[in-house]
Amino acid sequence: VLSVNGLIESTNGGIKFPDGTTQSTAALGPSQWKIKSDSSTYYNSGKVGIRTTTPRSFLDVISNEGNSQYTLNLSSTHSQGQAGLAAWNDNGGWLKMSLLGSQVTDGAAFGQTGEGTVQILSNMTGARDMLLGTLNNQSLLLGTNNLPRLTIKNDGRIGIGTTSPNQVLSVNGLIESTNGGIKFPDGTTQSTAALGPSQWKITHGGSNYSKARLWEGDSSKFPLDNYSQIVSVHSNSLGYPISTYNTDPAGMSAIAHWIEDTNGLSAGWLLSGINGVSSTGTSWGIPNAKLSAILGRGGDFIIGPVTSNKSLYLLGGGSPQVVVSGNGNVGIGAYSTNLPNARLQVQNGDVYLENIGSGLILKSPSGQCWRITIDDSGNLVRTAITCP
Repeated sequence: VLSVNGLIESTNGGIKFPDGTTQSTAALGPSQWKIKSDSSTYYNSGKVGIRTTTPRSFLDVISNEGNSQYTLNLSSTHSQGQAGLAAWNDNGGWLKMSLLGSQVTDGAAFGQTGEGTVQILSNMTGARDMLLGTLNNQSLLLGTNNLPRLTIKNDGRIGIGTTSPNQVLSVNGLIESTNGGIKFPDGTTQSTAALGPSQWKITHGGSNYSKARLWEGDSSKFPLDNYSQIVSVHSNSLGYPISTYNTDPAGMSAIAHWIEDTNGLSAGWLLSGINGVSSTGTSWGIPNAKLSAILGRGGDFIIGPVTSNKSLYLLGGGSPQVVVSGNGNVGIGAYSTNLPNARLQVQNGDVYLENIGSGLILKSPSGQCWRITIDDSGNLVRTAITCP
């Protein structure tokens, strides 16, 4: 209807289009935006600003809207599409942040399927690291279900299940190792629980009692005492509460007790143990190999029950050979149930005095002591002596 060979100028009002809209200023500069034959639009020079006349980068979007309006909204309406951002460098490496469509089949990562997943992934050439964190005095939180799950504080402490870690790693919950175990500062590794989950327990006994108590079963059966100042161990099973092992054939499996004087020097010790099968040398003329011993140094050695009317048995060959009864009688022989009736009683054997001149000393009613010996003819010889 109207063809013009030349510039059309509107000095007032602008131009009205068929849809009723009116344009009063040029939409695009004469050489900024281009449209390709495939309907793609591109911009090849300068910077683009949205709601700003001074863009700081190639695309600068500024929002002054409230009500939690997004500054930039990306959407994909295709079930196999992706809504996201991608960044590429000159070596072909890329960083992508995307939300995959509900039927995406080729976006799997880390062994997970891609359908509908949210992904932040990088594929950098030259074995470069991916950095995630803060550059100022702020913490980093990762969460699920609108709750913080992992916290990295600004001082480097890490909290799992807590936002206030007190150590380098603080975990609010059970720590499970499915392979390898736990390595300690001395280089040792523990791959099994030291204490069973419901059998052995350890507690602090208080200032007047054991600093550590280990018990099995009902702790009320093992009351605290004032003697175990460091550790007390209680068991209600058939096994030994404490066992020691030494796999060196020349070593010793033992429990040692030491005391010190006021200068911090050793003042005595008590040792109970057994030597290995390859132990060399002798002790008091007895070979050390497989020798079991209870030895003490530093003072007198006391062994026996402190409960009244209880006896002390010394074994030989697997059965009692010497017994000291509760009333002080001593029996030599195979005593088990019958206790000695005299101060010294011998059964199943003789009393042999090997040294010549030794004998039996008896004290007469007058107080005179006599040694009874025997001569070469078998006659008893009585000799008055000073009482021991």
